[in-house]
Amino acid sequence: MGKQRQLTKRESVRMEELKKKEEQLREQGFTRVDLTVGIVAANILAVLIMLPFILIDILAFVMVNEKGEFSFFHENPLYTFLILIVFLICIVLHELIHGAVWGACAPGHFKDIEFGIIWSALTPYSTCKSELKRYQYIIGAVMPTVILGFLTGVIAALTGSGGILFISVFMILGGGGDFLIIGKLLAYRGKGKEYVILDHPSELGLIVFERPLS
Repeated sequence: MGKQRQLTKRESVRMEELKKKEEQLREQGFTRVDLTVGIVAANILAVLIMLPFILIDILAFVMVNEKGEFSFFHENPLYTFLILIVFLICIVLHELIHGAVWGACAPGHFKDIEFGIIWSALTPYSTCKSELKRYQYIIGAVMPTVILGFLTGVIAALTGSGGILFISVFMILGGGGDFLIIGKLLAYRGKGKEYVILDHPSELGLIVFERPLS
């Protein structure tokens, strides 16, 4: 096994909070199922999962702008610089959108949302500390890709901007980990059971606590 990543102070606190929550749920008859994936594996699978969406994004752009010329980087260096700045801002916005949707759904609202960076993988993240319903988790997980990836792709096609297409493609690619976790959650089967879904406090994915319906 590889060396386990050292948790930050906030991650350690969230892990302790999870242990207390797990003890309470086990006393109520719940059992724990982890639906997580390693960061390295997620980065590899993200390309495979999102490749069809990326191809559709680029194809739509080319079809709409088939009579024109375009390039990812404009001849004006300032334009290229601004596109790169917007791209970096979108990376932050990706996590803020996660937090905004989950915060609107969580019992404690935005008090239950925390942000951080896994420095060993240069991966920013947002996490919800309280339980969510399945549809709430899925909506919060998918929205950054919908807004920053798919919607931006539409804007790129309509404006003929290769720079915006660049942002769209990489924002779609950046949603691969989210789509992977959504797939694991949708594929999870536990018919006739009651669920409590919690975002994992330190890993990519979530935890399902389940018990038979009384």
